[in-house]
Amino acid sequence: MSPPRPVTRIVLLTAVLTMVACDSPGAGSVPVAQVGDWILAQERLADLLVLAQPLPLDSATVGALVDQWVSMAALAQRVSGGADLDGQEATDASLWLERREAVLEAERRARLGSSAQVSAGQARAEFQADTILLLAQVLRRTGTFNSDAERDLQRRTAQSIVDDLIAGGSWASAVSQSEDADTRASSGLLGLVRVNELLPHLQDAATRLAPGQISSVVESFQGYHILHRPRFEDVSDLYARLLSDRLLEAADGEANRWVADSLQVHVTQNGAAALRALASEKEGAVTGGPLASWEGGNLEVDAVAPYVQALPDDARAGLTYASNEAAVTFLEQLAVRQARFEGAIRAGIVADSERLDDLMEMHRTDVAGWRAALSDGAPPFSLRAVDRYMERLVARQIPLESLPPLLRRWLLDPLASRRDLDAQSAAAASARRLINAASRRTGS
Repeated sequence: MSPPRPVTRIVLLTAVLTMVACDSPGAGSVPVAQVGDWILAQERLADLLVLAQPLPLDSATVGALVDQWVSMAALAQRVSGGADLDGQEATDASLWLERREAVLEAERRARLGSSAQVSAGQARAEFQADTILLLAQVLRRTGTFNSDAERDLQRRTAQSIVDDLIAGGSWASAVSQSEDADTRASSGLLGLVRVNELLPHLQDAATRLAPGQISSVVESFQGYHILHRPRFEDVSDLYARLLSDRLLEAADGEANRWVADSLQVHVTQNGAAALRALASEKEGAVTGGPLASWEGGNLEVDAVAPYVQALPDDARAGLTYASNEAAVTFLEQLAVRQARFEGAIRAGIVADSERLDDLMEMHRTDVAGWRAALSDGAPPFSLRAVDRYMERLVARQIPLESLPPLLRRWLLDPLASRRDLDAQSAAAASARRLINAASRRTGS
């Protein structure tokens, strides 16, 4: 759970909220965003930004908050309209990339598995060489939105976890308090890493760890970390498997150095421009025809678009301005992946069933989180439920419930939606005025 806001901040917000003219969710005539018939009004966004303090009011941060409202509004409307989040269409959209990667992983193992076999003796020798470490972590998150008091509370919480471990507490109990959702379900494991692959702040701590030890609290831009290096006897099978995966990845990287030439991959004349247009989401900017081809196949727009759409926002924005050279390299790599994927399908290669089961469990867990987020303290999947969720989110009472990009697009597809960046900027400016006025009134 995120740390509570300081009492002085709550006093400030109480003063501000007496000045905010917003009678109900979506009240006000200037929409910042609209999904279907639901509106996030400029006045309501300003209200949420005040509640979110301390939070930067730059365009990226405010835009991310609006994006979250759009996502949850689409989710609520589609579910209330009968969409089944556990159904085939929603599951396919949510897990498209992961399922595809699972097939490619199976293909890679079929093609290169013998070159990555690791014996028990090899695993032990590599572990003892201290060059590739198996590490786990507990993370208590902080960011630019946290006040000094909140950061201090997170640091003291992390130190309390260390003290409990030193006193004989279990690592499982420590990990249950971690705020790193990506690793918490796997005992905090970061996987096999070389020290120079870690965040700079963590490298010295990792170097000092002997097997079986935990680190002191280490601060980074992500928050406060506690690192743990398990003993080989406790993780021998896991270490050997992860080492095999790493060797397999390296062997595949070597193969990819020449496979584009052997396949005679050729990016079309308009391929780079079309990729940039896909990334910028300009309607009608991408015409028909492949973006790349190879002997026996083509890389069509329909195969590229989901990969681009599944990228994080900053990576997709980077593609918008990518040089021709970078865009061509990206398309060549996608062409190789597409050729191998199609080859795997023709050869009857399927993803590992255990991996697919894990993906389905991940989706079910996500669905449970979304349902809980939009069913608390309001009619389920209503506009009020979305508004209630946003209030609790900006107050740091609940975690962010993010949606996979492709699922978000599937949810939005049948709904009319729009954004007004000018209204978004005006809401941020209004929030600044309210906060400054309240500060003057309270003398803080």
